[in-house]
Amino acid sequence: MKPFPTVRRPLARLAAGLIALATALAPALSPARDKDIPEAEGGIVGTGIAPAGIYGVITGLGSIHVNGQRVVYDPGLLVHSPLGSMTAEMLEPGDVVAVMADPEGDDWRARSIDRVFALIGPIESVARGSFTVMGSQVLADAGELEPGDWVAVSGLWQENALSASDIEPIPPQDHALVQGTWKRTPDGVTIGGARLEGISPTHAGPGEVLSAEGQPIPGGISAERLSFGIFPDSAGLVLAEGYLADARDGSGMYILLGSGLVAYTENPGMIDPEQRILSCGSPADGGTVPQELAARLGCTGIPMMDPATPR
Repeated sequence: MKPFPTVRRPLARLAAGLIALATALAPALSPARDKDIPEAEGGIVGTGIAPAGIYGVITGLGSIHVNGQRVVYDPGLLVHSPLGSMTAEMLEPGDVVAVMADPEGDDWRARSIDRVFALIGPIESVARGSFTVMGSQVLADAGELEPGDWVAVSGLWQENALSASDIEPIPPQDHALVQGTWKRTPDGVTIGGARLEGISPTHAGPGEVLSAEGQPIPGGISAERLSFGIFPDSAGLVLAEGYLADARDGSGMYILLGSGLVAYTENPGMIDPEQRILSCGSPADGGTVPQELAARLGCTGIPMMDPATPR
């Protein structure tokens, strides 16, 4: 096989924040439950409150910057990755991460960092400005990559396509991977544009994030193992980056793709599935959100999405 080129393309910084979207959607949102935001006595550290979850694309180094938040980490902190563990110092702009963190001064200190890949597998076809991996269109130029080459792609799902933030050519692996929001279609279950065969997610709820590992097949993956969610533990509050799924299916539910966050609207026409946004998600246990934590993440005064739950 020809030598793999280096193809790393960090995405541009977030062009439009959540405030504009929240202003447009606020009258139409119907959160599943109201969130009380009490004052936190003595701050957050040491009170037993769950850490924040931060999911998005790294935009800067000197520590890491994700979704406008600066996250520091202990030297040598191991980052969990489907391609094998690495240290946090090896992360680069364009990598997508799921961080569990606690407030520290004006920043956050990472408890754990997971490097998130949406697709790991062989290229099926190449077109101008895009290529396809296991049935999912990747919105990026393939450069010198060719069908049959294996890649690990980071990015944010935009309906059935992946807006790539980083493309890493890799040797062929024992297993392929697809991670994203699952949905059931007339033709079966899909994750992004990949058709899921093998194992069926019988108890998965609408909007949940599903990670499927298995063997690549034309147009999809034959799953040998399924797992759910993007964080290793429950988060007290989530700040996530992504694109909204089109909510015009009559249910009123819309999803921040790849994040596991859902909400409802009575005016689905106001949702723009082409706008990249930040959104906040409430605790999975239904608990209260400390005001300090919400304020630090920019989550006060805006409607909050809920975590998707199993059926």
